[in-house]
Amino acid sequence: MISKQTTLELNGPNISFTTQPQSVTINRSGSTSFTATATATFPVQNPPNPATGTGSIVYQWYEISFGALSAGSNSTLQATISGSGTNVLTISNATRNNLEFYVVADYVPSAYSQPPGSEVNVGTARSTGNATNEPITSNTATLTIRSLISVTQNPLNTSVAVNARANFSAGGSSSDGTPVSYRWQLNNDDIFDSSNISGSGTSNLSVSLPSVSSNTVRAKISHPTASNSPIFTTSANFTVVNPRQIINFEGYRGNTGDIIAPGLGSVNLFDGPYTNTADPNAQNRILSIYASEKDLFVKITMASAAGASRGGFAGGEGGVSVFEITMLQNIEYIIRLGSTTYPQGGKNGGGGASFLFERARTIAVCGAGGGAGTKGPGGNGGGISVSGLDGSGRNSGKGGIFFAPGTLPPVGFDAIGATPGRHSTCAWGDQWPSTGLSRCSNFPGLSQAITANLAVVNFTAPIKRGFKPGNLGHRGGGGDGSGNDGGGGGGNTGGGAATGGYGSGGGGGSGYHDGSISLKSTKSGGNTSTNGYIIIESLL
Repeated sequence: MISKQTTLELNGPNISFTTQPQSVTINRSGSTSFTATATATFPVQNPPNPATGTGSIVYQWYEISFGALSAGSNSTLQATISGSGTNVLTISNATRNNLEFYVVADYVPSAYSQPPGSEVNVGTARSTGNATNEPITSNTATLTIRSLISVTQNPLNTSVAVNARANFSAGGSSSDGTPVSYRWQLNNDDIFDSSNISGSGTSNLSVSLPSVSSNTVRAKISHPTASNSPIFTTSANFTVVNPRQIINFEGYRGNTGDIIAPGLGSVNLFDGPYTNTADPNAQNRILSIYASEKDLFVKITMASAAGASRGGFAGGEGGVSVFEITMLQNIEYIIRLGSTTYPQGGKNGGGGASFLFERARTIAVCGAGGGAGTKGPGGNGGGISVSGLDGSGRNSGKGGIFFAPGTLPPVGFDAIGATPGRHSTCAWGDQWPSTGLSRCSNFPGLSQAITANLAVVNFTAPIKRGFKPGNLGHRGGGGDGSGNDGGGGGGNTGGGAATGGYGSGGGGGSGYHDGSISLKSTKSGGNTSTNGYIIIESLL
């Protein structure tokens, strides 16, 4: 048998990778290379194959999800590509994580002379065969981009009293969305949870210090693989002072928890009184106040709304009272100030009463003025411990009934028609049945405010609370007037509405207190505005 060299593929080489591309990790916007080397191996033949060592191998790089690569900036891959047709692929300015690359190698046959050493001429030229296993694909290598972390929230400067809690918040994020970790620093030293520190390894720090001092607080934000970890927030000034006459306030809707102006804030009574006036456009408004740094001995002036005027006749004036009380530190006090829109008295112009609660307990009530009819004025509302006055005219509304301090029955009732309602000894809301607590009980422990559907009002402070808001949280409404008749003012007991269509005025509501305050002055009427108000002054 004659053995003859042929130009068929059976004489082609076998190609294989001697170097496979390897996965790498780089910093964001960095550069790297992937290398793959293939070789062609010819079978042993007799006589020897003269094509051995001729021909060439070509390469084409791919990304597993995006296909064949070409040189240049690639916005889809978020990188610059070079060497896509060689055995070394270079990736520059890379920002996209977890790209997966592989290369395909192919053997390119080449012509050779016969006999060896002669010129390659037509008729004498031969060609290497194609590789028997072409094309071949390399292993896949992954490009991992180290994430970058950044600060999204810096802590704010805070000043608190000795041993009072200061709260700081920070935020950070990573470019790949994986979690970051936190470690708070006090005066540039790491701190850890203890009796006076909590949240030291979270985004929210709570800390108190036992002496007057000036400090700085910052958060160290870390990530296990980020190239710029750790980073730091800006430093916040943390000033610890002797206890001040600070009142913090929170304004929100009792049924939904929406923030209502004035929202959040604080005042130092050393600088002057705290004043707040009813907002007739803020339905279900609750104003929660508390002494944040120490017990405060204060004087409070509280007034209810006047009734609406009508037909040239004035609504009854709202009752005004002055009393003294010690506001206990971190105890919730609730203020509800009446107006002629909401909270309100009876329909047809009855003014809204003003209330003060300590947690779940009713402390003080000022009665509001009755609405005027078309032919007669309304009756004045009574201040604390003062009954409401009757309206003027035929079948006018009666004034609210007086209750001696501490004698109010625990359960009130709503107005029905022209007949007024009566307040109860505690905060009465439609929320309390869902809590499992009685309506007059306080919430145990420290608690943020909650809405009528028991959702936490996130921005509120963790103080001792008990008020139960909701659509039933404002009782003692005056009787409803109709036609030309004035409505009754709200109060501890509301004023009755005028009846009969004679255009008479509604009665004013009555005032009340539970015996825990020191009443300094009180009177029937005194406020001609249809919005109630409160003034709190320091007596220290």
